[in-house]
Amino acid sequence: MTNCFAQLFFVLSIVSIVVSQDLADTEGFSNDAPYTEEPKVKSIRAKVGTPIRQKCTNNMSNSTIWEYKECDSPYKNFACSNPEILNIKSNITWKRHSNKQRLEIDSLKKKHGGMYRCVEKGVVKKLFIIEVVGLNGYESPPPLVQSLLISNMTNQLNMEFTIQCNVTSSIPPTVIWFKKCYGSKCDIECDNICYCHLNVPTSSYSIGNIYINKMNIYNARDIDSGLYACLAVTEYGKDYKYVTINVPDTGVKGTGSGSFSLLFLIPLVLMVIPLLVWLCYVRRKKKSKVVVVANGQQQQALIKPSSTCRPTRTMV
Repeated sequence: MTNCFAQLFFVLSIVSIVVSQDLADTEGFSNDAPYTEEPKVKSIRAKVGTPIRQKCTNNMSNSTIWEYKECDSPYKNFACSNPEILNIKSNITWKRHSNKQRLEIDSLKKKHGGMYRCVEKGVVKKLFIIEVVGLNGYESPPPLVQSLLISNMTNQLNMEFTIQCNVTSSIPPTVIWFKKCYGSKCDIECDNICYCHLNVPTSSYSIGNIYINKMNIYNARDIDSGLYACLAVTEYGKDYKYVTINVPDTGVKGTGSGSFSLLFLIPLVLMVIPLLVWLCYVRRKKKSKVVVVANGQQQQALIKPSSTCRPTRTMV
């Protein structure tokens, strides 16, 4: 009988511990003191583009809610210094960020700066402030691409085009050139237009915060006509502009094809020259020899005497 009471007491103790722990997790109370345990406010300072991963609690819960309150650096204003932020029933407005167990931000931007808190079953479990800074302590505006400029040289046989891309940026941008294309060769798509990357040499220089990049098209032909785009990329964003180039028909293509067709006449000329020489030889061989006799007489053909004929002698 004593063993039965001992086992029953052990089971009841285990149940009371589990219930107490669950009560502490769900209501924010502990077994030692009847008050709400307020989380400490932590500060996270990270650069632009940094990923953020924060877990609410170690317990998996289906009632996790992440909330967000916008605050400007250095977070000394009323919204982030008010002690009422810990009170779930306060009048301070919070924006719901997500209902996942983890707070996940792939790439920090200036708009992500502020205060975050995790709430489970009406209790604030975690509270921290995120301060977003750039490389120099600020976030720069994205690059700005101006309208593309075109210059061409048409007073020469080989036509040349130059496309100039002017980019206004606080840091040196990466400039990439594209041309509109079709089919499966599409490298990037912008505004429902398919572009292919152009791996061509370019020249670049800067004047203050304006970065100039030039792309040259040598020996331009009809196939070089089309839509060209200049894309500028920095860690703060991107921008692009495009322009259309129409290569005029200079007629060089037609003249070249005519000259090329004349090459087929060379073998014919080489065949005609020996034929003419042979005809002249045959004609000259068949021509008879003619001499001129006394005036008034008719031209006679000289017939070479046969080798069997002998002159006769007259007896005196």
